[in-house]
Amino acid sequence: MRQRIQDLFINWREWFPATIFVSLAIFTVSGLAGYSTGASESKSVMEELMNTLAPLKRLNHLFLAALIFFNNSIKAVFTILAGLLLGLGPLVFLTLNGFLLGIVIKGVVLEHGAIMTILGLLPHGILEIPSIILSSAMGLHLGIVVFKKIAGRDIQVKKEIKQCLIFYVAIILPALLVAAFVEVFVTPALAGAFR
Repeated sequence: MRQRIQDLFINWREWFPATIFVSLAIFTVSGLAGYSTGASESKSVMEELMNTLAPLKRLNHLFLAALIFFNNSIKAVFTILAGLLLGLGPLVFLTLNGFLLGIVIKGVVLEHGAIMTILGLLPHGILEIPSIILSSAMGLHLGIVVFKKIAGRDIQVKKEIKQCLIFYVAIILPALLVAAFVEVFVTPALAGAFR
């Protein structure tokens, strides 16, 4: 498996950095746009989000971690495969999630301050956000592949999909699994210690 991943990186070095850069740029710009929303709008979104997530607090921690992992893993593979729609899926996913994250960060900063915001997002976000970017980058690549195929280029779409899914299983899924457990068991304890 390790050799196959190394081969993927060798084969992808011509396009992977570019699609990662584009994905990161869209996510960052969308996040800044979300953060720039007014305080009242941010607090309103935060209140609605907290009400929606309130029932999850009563769940068993292991079950909650599994639920978060399942949710994120489904979103990640959907983002990759939705790239087949000429890359539109990842573009929408990056824009919406970046904007929402920016609003959430603004709300948490206003409510709890910058340090608590960092402690509440960084431990699991350091794995979760790169996973989002990588998934979107592969989705954008598949969009380009489909566009080239439509344009008459000799390219194997199924092979490209298979390679993306291999990377997803080998790299992204483990990262999301660790991130889910960190989010449930580490992040709350770390944030609570500094309250």
